[in-house]
Amino acid sequence: MKIGIVTKIGKNYGAILQAYALKKKLCDLGQDAHIIKYAPKQSRNTYKICKYPWRFRGALANLKAISRCQEYREAIRRFYRFRDENYGFIGEFYNDAQIEANPPECDVYITGSDQVWNPVISFDRAYYCSFAKKYPTAKLAAYAASIGLSEIPREFAAEFKNRVENFDYVSVREKQAAAILREMGIEAKLAPDPTLLLQREEWRQISSKVIDEPYILCYFVSYPHGIEKTVKQVQKKLGLKVVNLMLSEISAAVGDIKIRNAGPKEFLGLFENATFVVTSSFHGTVFSIINKKPFVSTLYKSTSSRVTELLDNLGLSERIIEPSCKDIAEYCDNEIYTNAVEEKLTELRQNGVNVLKEISGELNAR
Repeated sequence: MKIGIVTKIGKNYGAILQAYALKKKLCDLGQDAHIIKYAPKQSRNTYKICKYPWRFRGALANLKAISRCQEYREAIRRFYRFRDENYGFIGEFYNDAQIEANPPECDVYITGSDQVWNPVISFDRAYYCSFAKKYPTAKLAAYAASIGLSEIPREFAAEFKNRVENFDYVSVREKQAAAILREMGIEAKLAPDPTLLLQREEWRQISSKVIDEPYILCYFVSYPHGIEKTVKQVQKKLGLKVVNLMLSEISAAVGDIKIRNAGPKEFLGLFENATFVVTSSFHGTVFSIINKKPFVSTLYKSTSSRVTELLDNLGLSERIIEPSCKDIAEYCDNEIYTNAVEEKLTELRQNGVNVLKEISGELNAR
């Protein structure tokens, strides 16, 4: 069965790796899975070196990024190389009109994960597989599609419902998303982020080691105000250098070693070999857990529900801290990966595999 996956593939470690994991797991289950090369303007813009509006703080960050452009360009090259080597791309499209005019022919189209169904971020028809109407016998499925909102804004609600009703199988990432769909009369199963489908050993097979000595890893998607004090506490407690995996120059105040040129493989290696992790990222939290690293996570609006729900499920909610945490020592000392945590993680992973098996089996049978 040929499966085409449409998802977000911008310059974001989590986005790139969740797409990889979903394709790999489907192939492991015996499917002929491919990523559809869909790169609208919003996705292409993430590969720009200057990311911010040219106002005061953003302008400073942009100018610093330009001064380090060779390092950021190397990261971009590594992202492109990873995609080309691992995605088995089919098609090449830059807007929804192009993909609707001539979509790649597949037996099943899967959308997900990431916030593909958040209409405030993007209401792009392609993430609802509208192009599949060209092949009436093709089936539509959603794997761990994320909405990321407490409700669908009124101006999108009717069209959103119409689009999702076309799907033969729906699974979402958040309980909140399942509740939204249930109110619309659409039943959806829960499934974990695709990165959790693969075990640590599977990620190690494609990782690249970056730092040879022990270190504390910092990875901030949104830079938490006051986090410098927390990082200094961790450094004082552990006596290690701080490595900052930087997405932009906004976080440049933190770190003895600043990494600007990391691609997806280097990202994996940095988490695999860290001693302790401080992050504000959902996928930073995920890869800390996959690699059994002690960590702390701070929350910000667009990822808070994802982080809190994951950590609630695993019994690790105490790892959430305020950016200006005044007593970090207890987080550095305790062993957090108990048998109970491991059992819950295994259950979560198996649930995701079962959803993929259901998608494959049920849609094959129809």
